[in-house]
Amino acid sequence: MDEKISPYELFSVIFLVPYGTAILVFNAAEAKQDAWIMILIYMIPGFLLQYIYISLHRSYPQGTIIDWMVEIFGKVLGGFFAILYILYFGYIAGRVLRDFINILKIVAATNNLITFNIVIIGTVIYGISKGVENMCRITSSYFLVLVIVNLILLLLFFATPNIIHWHNLKPILPKGLLEPLLKNWDIITFPYGETIIATMLYSKVNNPDKIKFSAFWAIIVEGIVLSFASICYIIGLGANFASKAYFPMLDTLRLIRLSGFLDRLDLFIITILTFNAFIKIGFFTYCSIAATNQLLGVKNNRALIWISGLIISIAAYYMAEDYPQHLKIGLDFTPKYIHLPMQIILPVLALMVNHFKKKSIKKRTETT
Repeated sequence: MDEKISPYELFSVIFLVPYGTAILVFNAAEAKQDAWIMILIYMIPGFLLQYIYISLHRSYPQGTIIDWMVEIFGKVLGGFFAILYILYFGYIAGRVLRDFINILKIVAATNNLITFNIVIIGTVIYGISKGVENMCRITSSYFLVLVIVNLILLLLFFATPNIIHWHNLKPILPKGLLEPLLKNWDIITFPYGETIIATMLYSKVNNPDKIKFSAFWAIIVEGIVLSFASICYIIGLGANFASKAYFPMLDTLRLIRLSGFLDRLDLFIITILTFNAFIKIGFFTYCSIAATNQLLGVKNNRALIWISGLIISIAAYYMAEDYPQHLKIGLDFTPKYIHLPMQIILPVLALMVNHFKKKSIKKRTETT
């Protein structure tokens, strides 16, 4: 049966997948107290990326990015690019799994990483086996819960005395606008570029006319939420501390103290993080599995789900020797050499080639 999702469910997925890890870190750390401004400005390239993806989708409305690559570049070159996307989706799933395992280790103060790994990847495998339609429904429901949770946390944060220092936001743009813009270009790839997962879902939306609306609004909400989160990190921790912390979100929430009533939110945080992990890892894993199915025509989908889950689980441990190295790869190597070609260069190239191919076909038709 062909699975279908609503425009609202697409919106929830596009928002929550990048949000899952972007909320944990201090985005645009190089910009220090101006990080929130950079996040807002780089929403514009985020819109452009979605415009490129949606333009390709409109040329091949029944397909995914895997189908686009094969149709545009041919079976050999397009098939090679499709394999790269299979590996890319799986690689990001492994990276995110490593991220969440490490933060759960810190929050729970334990070295029992195997338990976290089994719980997260087991939940992901179960979710994927139930179908992407059910995963999207869960995600859209969780979005509403997350809105309520974030509002409560904001109230608690601003109600806690003596932790907010608005002067940390100054000076604004002391070195001008151009320098921080150039230094923080990678915001295009993370979080905004991770919306590439939507290319595997467009064809499932039951109202195709609402795809652009849902995608653009997801970018807007993403930018505003992450920008405001950065402001909270800056006024709570200070820009210098926030830019060096592994998980500033956790450090900021631990500032909350209300007369001994709420002074440890760790168990609550673990629950939220587990849901975030399920959604982000789940959709990247699903994209890798669905792409493999489309390219190779694998019949035993259940076996592929288990094999993919096992590979991603193992890869999460061996992609870096320790967490500092994992972060360095994620902040330096991955944006330049993995995100940039997969999220931007290949889709732009595909759009250009597709345009010239259509133009050439139109000319041949007119001359005959």
